[in-house]
Amino acid sequence: MDLDKAGQQRTLSGPFVEQYLTEEEKDIIRHDSIQIVGKIKTRDYTAVDVTRAYCKTAAVAQQI
Repeated sequence: MDLDKAGQQRTLSGPFVEQYLTEEEKDIIRHDSIQIVGKIKTRDYTAVDVTRAYCKTAAVAQQI
């Protein structure tokens, strides 16, 4: 983590956190809950994929 860069950010969400995520994880966290449920229903995502994406996002934010 680049803590100096983090300290200069006005917001630590969006592109700053997303730089540490895969494309699939970014796609998941950009959806709202209804869209995510639909994607799980059509098997585009699994519950594990969604959980992993949100946990990784929270872990990155926590480390900053």
